Amino acid sequence: MVEVYDYRHLFGEKQRFRPASRESWAEIEAILGVQLPMDYKDFVDGYGDCIVAGHLYIPHPQGKERLVDWIADEVSSLESLVAIADDLPDVVREQYSRFIPWGYHDWDGDTCYFLPPLDDEGWSVVVAFRQCHDVLIRKGSFADFLESVCSGEGIPRSWPKGSPVWESVEGSPLI
Repeated sequence: MVEVYDYRHLFGEKQRFRPASRESWAEIEAILGVQLPMDYKDFVDGYGDCIVAGHLYIPHPQGKERLVDWIADEVSSLESLVAIADDLPDVVREQYSRFIPWGYHDWDGDTCYFLPPLDDEGWSVVVAFRQCHDVLIRKGSFADFLESVCSGEGIPRSWPKGSPVWESVEGSPLI
């Protein structure tokens, strides 16, 4: 399990000088009923409210759109999709209530989720492809997923290779 990850080789020095408050993370985790992976929280604290690889939006608890509100919207969208789509993979129908949204790819409207571990299996990253009602489930950490996207070696299908590697969300209140 990845506890601490150094993102500087991908994104340079941290871009955010004030991490999210402990209260913000505690509120989010209380609502979700699970502690989020440390490598994800560390990234969000140092770089969040950003666009990675040109199209992958990763919100921050005190960003332009509060993370807790964004998560609620994405959970509602997933529930609506599951209710109306007949052609979703079985894993989505069986596990969607455990999906935790963490990012949004604006090229095709795909959403990125965490799938928390059952027993000792570890976290997975899930990419829900909105336009084709399919998912990619990649075992491994958030850091591994970002590394693969930024290197160009693990970009999910239909995602363009983007640049710049990191940019702040326009109008972000974070410094």
